[in-house]
Amino acid sequence: MKIVVIGGDAAGMSAASKAKRINKSAEVIVFEKGNYVSFAACGMPYYISGVVSDVQSLVHYPVEKFVIERGIDVRLGSEIISINPALKSVSVKKRDGTIVNEIYDKLIIASGASPKIPSFFKNYKNKYVLRWLEDAIKIKSETKNAKEVVIIGAGFVGIEMAEAFKISGKNVIMVEFLSRVLRGYDEEFGVEIIKTLTKNGINVRLNEEVTSVVADGTTIKSIKTKSGNEYHGDVFFISVGITPNVSFSQNTGISLYDDHGGKSDGAISVNDRMETSIPDIYAVGDCATTFDLITEKNIYYPSATTANKQGRVAGENAAGGHAVFKGVVRTDVIKIFDIEVGRVGLTVEEASYEGFQPVTKSIKAGTKANYYPGKKDIMVKFIADKKSHRLLGASLLGGEGVAKRIDIISEALMKKSTLEDMLNIDYSYSPPFAPVWEPLYIAAEVLLSKIMNGE
Repeated sequence: MKIVVIGGDAAGMSAASKAKRINKSAEVIVFEKGNYVSFAACGMPYYISGVVSDVQSLVHYPVEKFVIERGIDVRLGSEIISINPALKSVSVKKRDGTIVNEIYDKLIIASGASPKIPSFFKNYKNKYVLRWLEDAIKIKSETKNAKEVVIIGAGFVGIEMAEAFKISGKNVIMVEFLSRVLRGYDEEFGVEIIKTLTKNGINVRLNEEVTSVVADGTTIKSIKTKSGNEYHGDVFFISVGITPNVSFSQNTGISLYDDHGGKSDGAISVNDRMETSIPDIYAVGDCATTFDLITEKNIYYPSATTANKQGRVAGENAAGGHAVFKGVVRTDVIKIFDIEVGRVGLTVEEASYEGFQPVTKSIKAGTKANYYPGKKDIMVKFIADKKSHRLLGASLLGGEGVAKRIDIISEALMKKSTLEDMLNIDYSYSPPFAPVWEPLYIAAEVLLSKIMNGE
């Protein structure tokens, strides 16, 4: 059996490794366009800031480990340009420009996604995006002497890069099209995030749609916005979303995701076995859909942990196994200077759209016993269904302990827990780690009381 994998990052190498473990006699070939496989993409901002000093530490395993120890044929500098399902072959463009065809028995697409770049940015040398390890190396090298950085987009990557550039000694302006930072968080959280960014020297400008650039040759000098403002800089970092890398799947019959608005995001539709609409072709990671356990619908929600898990499922099934990927509840967590922020599940707007009757309430509590030194504040917002009391989502912000609590809520959402269930969890307690009344307990109690009182 020959198993071909397109893409050598988290999902692709997880798939290849699992396939080889399940079927040791299978020939497993990985085609990777870049120079690295199995690297920690989420760690790249910390390399750029200097928190992580050695870029090689972001490489989980060198290529040699996969080739020598696992028997996987890894081919770097190899770009897939087309797939022919009828012939069960892929066309590969090598570094020297030659094109070769490779036959497969099973094909796993793990091609990831690429940053969106507005057309008026594309021909300039001092604009940057961050997706691959080569991007991080380039940014670190080429921006070390820059003084003024303009970041377009205030999502997760934009905020992480704002912190990275600030730590490395640069002045940072963040320009965001929306009226808030971090899409998916409501205004009260956005206000606190902006306070933290501002306190740490980040100039945040909301409701600013970038429409053009002012350049000198191939160097951008400033950007202009729809409101008439102009922002000058040495470096322009773009973080306005991603697009699945699936151009090579055109004219193959592989079905793409169509969301509830009738708009295709371009991701490949898969089932719980990671199978596409074409037999013997699988798709995983940031180029594929996943299953939402709350709405019970396919969605596009790229995530590093999801990519790894989906890769293992596809690899096992391609090698003859019978694995399934149950789905996600949309967990996010981010460090922003001295605070932690996280969310999981549905927003109020999403819950309403899905037919729930969402009610919500925010509370503030401490992360340790009141008398214990170092107690920090944490804000917890629960969203629940008014009729069933089922927990639907949550947002958290605080000085510590956010990720731990997000994981607890994630498990609760996967089990379709109610607010009453949240009151019955046996939360851990010790003064250095949590107050006797756990903030999640308080949040559930306050929201349940609101529902019972008809508010």
